[in-house]
Amino acid sequence: MVSPIPASGKLSGDFSFLEGIIINTVTLIGIDLGKHCFNLHGQDAQGRMVFRKKLSHSQMLTQLANFPVCRVVMEACAGAHWIARRHRP
Repeated sequence: MVSPIPASGKLSGDFSFLEGIIINTVTLIGIDLGKHCFNLHGQDAQGRMVFRKKLSHSQMLTQLANFPVCRVVMEACAGAHWIARRHRP
């Protein structure tokens, strides 16, 4: 997987909303699923919020595909199973 943090240490592209945050500190991403938009919530190892972002379906898939390895949790529903299958390594 390509690291989203370039050598300069600055984030670019889809990770611009995390500007100034050390993305490798995120150990858990929670996803609130919806029909048209999804809310992502990132936490560090101590349980502190690192980011919170509302994204469209395609933006969310792009974010998760480019994010470093971490635990992803979401509600149990048919949509969750579909998303999990899309991101299986």
